[in-house]
Amino acid sequence: LKHRAKILVTVNSLLEERDKTIEYLNGYPFLKPHATASNFVLCDVVGIDAAFMHAYLRKKGILVRFFGSQGGALHNNIRISAGRPEDTVALFAALDAFKTERFNQATADALKASKDVDCLLFDVDGVLIDVSGSYRQAILDTAAHFGAPITGDDVSAAKAKGGANNDWKLTHTLIHEKKGSGPSLEEVTEEFEKRYQGHNGSVGLKSLEKRLPSLTVLKKLGEKYSLGIVTGRPRSDAEYGVKAMGLEGMFKVSACMEDGIKPDPKPVQFALEKLGCKSAILFGDTVDDCRAAVAAGVKAAGVIAPNHTAENDTPVLTEAGAFCVLSEGMSELQALL
Repeated sequence: LKHRAKILVTVNSLLEERDKTIEYLNGYPFLKPHATASNFVLCDVVGIDAAFMHAYLRKKGILVRFFGSQGGALHNNIRISAGRPEDTVALFAALDAFKTERFNQATADALKASKDVDCLLFDVDGVLIDVSGSYRQAILDTAAHFGAPITGDDVSAAKAKGGANNDWKLTHTLIHEKKGSGPSLEEVTEEFEKRYQGHNGSVGLKSLEKRLPSLTVLKKLGEKYSLGIVTGRPRSDAEYGVKAMGLEGMFKVSACMEDGIKPDPKPVQFALEKLGCKSAILFGDTVDDCRAAVAAGVKAAGVIAPNHTAENDTPVLTEAGAFCVLSEGMSELQALL
């Protein structure tokens, strides 16, 4: 108590920063701060996985408390502690960046105006699952194995042109474009699968995959709409991904490689028929997804995949028929609830 006056200077400063933080947090659609008498603010994370936000803020140098599976009822909350004024400024800057990069209000408004559909269809790679370290890396590693050092930009450019929804064939094509000749499609597929699935006891690249959207939001959407998957993955890979990402039981139908390859509308039509739906939104990260949706007579919604930018992908996806483009992680999906 001897230094009470000096301590209260710090206490009052922390309380001022805490109150400033609560006021600012109320301006974000993805955070709901709770009233508090402590030096921290507990926030519900709305429409986004708290793990996703925690990882993003960490990359920006902002440390917040994330409870995860140990948090029980707080599994999708974060706790923000009050700090110095400069810490508060840094926090606000990071959250503003998150809002810019991970939440598009115009897209949310467009989705809200399109709520009267029967079902929602989702591509898998780059939409439900981050495959930047698995399928995309398998393309690069397989090409390198055959002496064709292609880059991620090469893959993105090919995907942007369309007609590249089968990664085995895409890898085969890129190798031949680089070398002028090369292995057969069967040989490429075999090497690709060794890397993706794992081989001779090695862990496959598929182990690096991560779920992108909020599990809570997907569950709520499943209560309101019929949900389906339309993917270029082989059925076995699609089933693996759904199970590994904790999405089992959420999708009533899966249209896979065996049912047709986008931009052919057949897999979309297959999903609609199985679901008994006439209207839908198909969420996809490539022009093939958007073109397949349009050809099937449903709405196409573009999605920014990991390691891609809205600046580059939005005009490409829009030109292919997307009526809106969602951010990585699809935080705007909450507008459909």
